[in-house]
Amino acid sequence: MDSARTDLLNVLNAAASQNQQLIAEATATLKGFETSPGFYSLLQDAYLDKSLPTEVRQVAIIYLKNGIDKYWRRTAKNGIQPEEKARIRSRLLEGVDEPSRLLANQNAVSASRIARLDYPIDWPSLFSDLSGIIRSAAAASDPPSRLRLQRSLQILHQVVKALCSLRLMKARQNLQQVTPELVRFVGEVYVHHAEEWVGMVGAGVGQADPALLESSMEISIFALKTLRRLVVHGYEFANRATEAKAFFQLSHSHLGRFMSVYSPAPSPYTVVIRKHILLFGKLFLDLSQHQPSSFMLLPDAVALLRTYWNIIESQAEAFNTTEKDEHREFLEKLCIQGMQLLKWCAKTLTNPAPAIKLREKDEKEEVEAAARVLKEEVFTPDMLTRSMEVLITKYLVLRPDDLQMWEDDGEEWMNEEEQDAWEYQLRPCAERLLLELMQNFRQLLTAPLLGVLQSLANPTDLNGLLLKDAVYNAFGLAASVLFDAIDFDAIITGQLVNEVQIQEPMYKIIRRRITILIGQWISVKVSKPVRVHVYTIFQHLLNANDPMNDFVVRYTAAQYLKACVDEWDFETEVFLPFMNDVLERTIALMGEAEQIESRMKILQVIDVIIDRVELRIAPYAQRIAELLPPLWEQSGDQHLFKSSILVTLMKLVNAMRENSVGFYPMVLPLIQYSSDPTQDAHVYLLEDALELWSAVLQMAPSSTPELLSLMPSAIQCLGIGSEILRRVLQIIESYCLLDLDGVVSQYAVPLFTALEALLGGLKPETSQAIGYVAETIFQGAPVQGYAEALAQTGFVSKLILDVLDDKEQTIVLTHYLSMLSRIAMQDANLLLQYIELVSQQNHAVPQPIIPAVIDQWVLKFDNVGHPKHRKLIAMGLTAMLRTNNADVFSRLGSLMSVWFDVLSEIKESDGDALVYWQNDDAAYDYADVDTPESRRRRELLKADAVHTVELKEYVRKTMAYVEAENGGSEAFKQRWLVQVDSALLDQMSTVL
Repeated sequence: MDSARTDLLNVLNAAASQNQQLIAEATATLKGFETSPGFYSLLQDAYLDKSLPTEVRQVAIIYLKNGIDKYWRRTAKNGIQPEEKARIRSRLLEGVDEPSRLLANQNAVSASRIARLDYPIDWPSLFSDLSGIIRSAAAASDPPSRLRLQRSLQILHQVVKALCSLRLMKARQNLQQVTPELVRFVGEVYVHHAEEWVGMVGAGVGQADPALLESSMEISIFALKTLRRLVVHGYEFANRATEAKAFFQLSHSHLGRFMSVYSPAPSPYTVVIRKHILLFGKLFLDLSQHQPSSFMLLPDAVALLRTYWNIIESQAEAFNTTEKDEHREFLEKLCIQGMQLLKWCAKTLTNPAPAIKLREKDEKEEVEAAARVLKEEVFTPDMLTRSMEVLITKYLVLRPDDLQMWEDDGEEWMNEEEQDAWEYQLRPCAERLLLELMQNFRQLLTAPLLGVLQSLANPTDLNGLLLKDAVYNAFGLAASVLFDAIDFDAIITGQLVNEVQIQEPMYKIIRRRITILIGQWISVKVSKPVRVHVYTIFQHLLNANDPMNDFVVRYTAAQYLKACVDEWDFETEVFLPFMNDVLERTIALMGEAEQIESRMKILQVIDVIIDRVELRIAPYAQRIAELLPPLWEQSGDQHLFKSSILVTLMKLVNAMRENSVGFYPMVLPLIQYSSDPTQDAHVYLLEDALELWSAVLQMAPSSTPELLSLMPSAIQCLGIGSEILRRVLQIIESYCLLDLDGVVSQYAVPLFTALEALLGGLKPETSQAIGYVAETIFQGAPVQGYAEALAQTGFVSKLILDVLDDKEQTIVLTHYLSMLSRIAMQDANLLLQYIELVSQQNHAVPQPIIPAVIDQWVLKFDNVGHPKHRKLIAMGLTAMLRTNNADVFSRLGSLMSVWFDVLSEIKESDGDALVYWQNDDAAYDYADVDTPESRRRRELLKADAVHTVELKEYVRKTMAYVEAENGGSEAFKQRWLVQVDSALLDQMSTVL
């Protein structure tokens, strides 16, 4: 063991060195040690040995922590043995006197990961051991004891955090069993040390012992973090537990005390006080989300909500500055917590018991009681009216730093505004709170909001403009609430149309807000006649020649134009008179945008316009297309933006249909690049490239050498992965429909080689897609064009072997039999040769092989559901008779059974109908009915013998042929028909 320890210490020293070569060698050696017995206990030895350098101990504990993740589970391969686990567990708590915070944290995380897996079965004494250490350390006040208290609380916090993340009911119950006792004694530790440091700060930081103050603060932080998780996750109903109620009251009291001793003056202790205050906010938020009813029934809950509202109201003016410092960031976080808390409480009224089912009468009564408290004591009419006023006039207004950033970097500011990060940003959080209040208290708040809106006059100063912007913001947010209380059409025609033309300084603020407002209302309540005014407004606000329309105004107008175009009631004819200006100005805006994010959003606007106007985009298609190559080049490794360009090209191709041929010089190289597995970018671009490729082929009026030259790339893509496989097969089928002769003559061998590699273990939809490709070739191409390729690649041999093996899903085998039927209809003798070739190359197959294949063919016929495919298989089996093979003739009775079934279906349907099923082309869900490809597909179907040949006549002619080839009717009857059951022959006479 000593030698093993020495060897390990040498490797750890090398891993902790600054020499990159030594580090690489040591890393490889440690990797090799991972599965060695005793390795992780030796790592723990190294960590616990304080005589070693800190860097070496750090490497040791990190490798131990990572090894727990990989090898601690019972099911882990080469897992740590139980004896070694027990040794490691027994010494995890020896690190409570570790002076290094970094090392102590790594040890605490290691303990938490073991606890997550082992508590309580393999580590039942975990909490009693930790509690003993904490109680012992808390009883003394000397520095070593305070250090032990800090480190043991740190471990407890990590352990509780890990156990709280478990979702199984049993794991939650295990935690709930120990929670009450933990909350009591950890609460005592917290109170003692919180009172200690509050007293020192209150008396003056300069008079306090810095080490003692820092220690008390750290102890109270860890205790508070632990208590926060225990109260939220350790009780099913926190309002029913005495210790939880006591701690909640204490938390509210301490929130006020900590705020009173908090000073914005920078100091290390100020930071810790902020952490305490924000931790309380996290506690209250977590409780309101996980136990909404319990939260409202806890003592002081109403007072707590009022405390947070008072903070929100009193601190509103603190943000009216362009200066940002730690104090302001703290106040923002505090106000955001308060707003979120009020929002979640308001949400409780409409969703009182999220994620739980009321299981008992008391629980239902508590939910009702919590709702009454909220309505009667929290969200009173006066409070709601005041809340709306404060939120609109103080928090929804643009602040000086917003205006400054608008002027300095409007594009960056706009992109930040559009981010959905309301939990972390003050104004978006205020917007969410206002919306929640409007939705839950619509009757109380509608009239005051409309009164504010109607009282707005044309502002004469900046503050007036900002207030109007905020009111319009609230009005837009509440569109779904106010839609039946106001005539928005009248507001557009009588107010907004005029306001967008005002040329006053800074009126661009209102112009920007009007575009957002219309975008929010367009799908709620804007009548068709008013759409002209809407498009006129956007046409005007996209005009760069108007000095009031800076980049921010035009960029916002472009984004919300998308909402006006991409809505269900859009009418192309109404939009067409504005399209030239709108498109030209949007394209020009793209040239001004510097950030990739902005360009993507502008490109999405163009995408939506292309989608909605379709062929009407033709006059502008070339202009849009010319915009894209430079953007592609400028995007560098911004693959998401390149994907957006591919999407735009696909929409252009779909819109231009046959006329999209002109885009080939630009489109085809991009497809080639994006689908090339040797390019790193193909991982990000392939999916969109395939969509573009498919659109190009569907819209192609005819094949071109350049288009066909991409076929090898399509074949190569078959080997990339299953997620895109069906789309690639659809692309290959499109190639077969477009230029079957070119595909077969140039690519038959590589194509069938790739298809053969796919066979085996297929999903039904994939085997169906392979069948579409193969049947298209077998039906449309001369048999001599692909016969040699089939033999050379083993594609048909694999089909035959899988049919005989009968281990694939039945539906997959029916797809295989449909492909064999197509070959038989083209040249039954060729299929017979393939079957005999399988027999020669695979001695394990049943002998004679031909009857075995026919038997499986007939057996699976009953599993074929669609009438078209039933007729196809019947015709394929019938075609096999033309081989004049005795083994085929020996199964004539089975073939007659198939004929009788299908012919009976025909007779029941429509006498001697050629096609007695509904058109099933819905299978081609990716083919638009008006595309060139859909026309090619219809032509192929018209030429399909399954559609054009009557089965009854096909059977009659085939029987006449084989009788003539085998000595005449009487001789054939005496040789083969006598073997068929007479009853079956009688049945056949009724349908033939």
